[in-house]
Amino acid sequence: MMRKFAAALVLMLLACSQIAADEYDETILPGLWHIKGRGFGEYSPVRLQLSLTGNMDVTTAKLSEISADNQYIKSGDETIPLDLENNPQLADMKALTGYKIYMRLNLTGAGFKAWDEDFPNGIRIPVLLPNMRPTVNDPFVLPGITYDNLTYQLSFTSPTSGKVRINGYTEVEHLGNCEINADCAIWRDGYPEPSLEEETKSGCDSGMSALMLLLVFMGVNKLVRN
Repeated sequence: MMRKFAAALVLMLLACSQIAADEYDETILPGLWHIKGRGFGEYSPVRLQLSLTGNMDVTTAKLSEISADNQYIKSGDETIPLDLENNPQLADMKALTGYKIYMRLNLTGAGFKAWDEDFPNGIRIPVLLPNMRPTVNDPFVLPGITYDNLTYQLSFTSPTSGKVRINGYTEVEHLGNCEINADCAIWRDGYPEPSLEEETKSGCDSGMSALMLLLVFMGVNKLVRN
């Protein structure tokens, strides 16, 4: 009983702050978003530069529009019961209900695709949108999601831009299992592409010279196996 009361109090306070925020409807804009970034893939003993491109479909909805199957919502680190019957004032609050990502990774300068992937919806429980526009200093950060040994995390730094970080392991065409680290800018369709602030570093010159070294390394391994 006490937990339900606390959850209801949290939602009521959020509702009051949402109503007071004139910019609430523009905190995170739904629709088509673009993805573009770079990073590195490690195939010992060589690191290769990677380029990534893709898109993302973002969906939002009022709490009153969310399916009855969703009995909970997330607010920050809290998971709160969704009880509009006893808290009808929450009906117009909005939540992020989904984002589906398609991404393609290429080896820079190599001229061939490393992989392309459709990531499933990263939202398992609808996430309340922030009551003010996110900024670089105060981003709207979603929990990291791991899919097939790759972890990605979305951060919105404005209503129309942000970034996604990707790290983990994946099967890369022609190479096999590789470690992947990448930073990508994200931006909503129809808005300017933001600059990319890299947090991952290649740590070496990983252009065509590294590619040639890798191909030689792979060829030597093949000869040894034969």
